[in-house]
Amino acid sequence: ISEPLGIALVNERMLESYLAARDQLLKPGGKLFPDFACMYVAPFSDDALYNEQVAKTTFWSQNSFYGFDLNCLREEALAFYFSQPVVGPVSPQSLLAAPVVKQFNFNTLTIPELKKFTIPFQFCMGGMSMLHGFALWFDCRFPGSQRHIYLSTAPHEPLTHW
Repeated sequence: ISEPLGIALVNERMLESYLAARDQLLKPGGKLFPDFACMYVAPFSDDALYNEQVAKTTFWSQNSFYGFDLNCLREEALAFYFSQPVVGPVSPQSLLAAPVVKQFNFNTLTIPELKKFTIPFQFCMGGMSMLHGFALWFDCRFPGSQRHIYLSTAPHEPLTHW
């Protein structure tokens, strides 16, 4: 029993352990829960989130921190903060286009396929807006004998801890 889903489905590399356990321990005809997932990617605009990330660099704007001028490190700090995933809810209104989707079948997915995959994308925006980043979310399926149960982390669904 494991909880194999990381942030944006694949962050934290927990799915690798899930697939390795499947390969080593799952008996023929055994079931995986979840057995399938979809990752979605869409461009978004969020001024408040952008400003929050910029504000994190104010520490590095000090010219006399115990006698040290930290300004020379601000650009590096800015690059760092904007290179990291930001985990939190995404407002459906902040999405600028319909998402693209990448499907993962955990019954057949290999670890090398998981480690190196691409998501080709082309977005059609509805108007002019500042693009602040790409929102990622996922849905996963838990198979049942009479019906499947789906867990969604989509912007329009109730919040989960992912």
